[in-house]
Amino acid sequence: MRPYACPDQLGEGEVATWAPSSSTLISGPTEGILIDALLTFKNADQIAGWAKRFGKKIAGAYITHGHSDHWLGLARLLQHFPEARGYAAPEVRARAAWEADFNRTTKYWTSRFPGELPETPVLPEVLNTDEILVDGQIVNLIHVGWTSAATPTSARRCGRSGPQPASAPRQERRSA
Repeated sequence: MRPYACPDQLGEGEVATWAPSSSTLISGPTEGILIDALLTFKNADQIAGWAKRFGKKIAGAYITHGHSDHWLGLARLLQHFPEARGYAAPEVRARAAWEADFNRTTKYWTSRFPGELPETPVLPEVLNTDEILVDGQIVNLIHVGWTSAATPTSARRCGRSGPQPASAPRQERRSA
């Protein structure tokens, strides 16, 4: 939990806090993709540093749903990995675009995290498939239905259950 600038009236002694978030690295022998880019510059910098320690080429960041705390860090993350792309399912991209416009008019996110978000957000590109290749291995994208977002997706690697060969994508998780 971390404090943030809350424009709402809080009770005496109350502190507005933001819940922890996490990003997952799905990697093969030489490359990987990140799942979600999180929110702030610090979040993105931490994820980038963590991912770089694995020594993999980061090919992209897949955004699971359109709430800004899953994708606003994309602009900063792509500064760390200029050859990478951010991508999302069409409905997730549409929600992210709506959130970007909403913040532009209401300052919802920038008022809560002043100086910690990009002036111009980078929206994820539309991905019109349910598969991503990581080192030639398929990662399935699964549309999971309603959770805290209307149209979230999840990713899982393909293959048999149990131990995977050294070339199969691995999943690692980082909380920020």
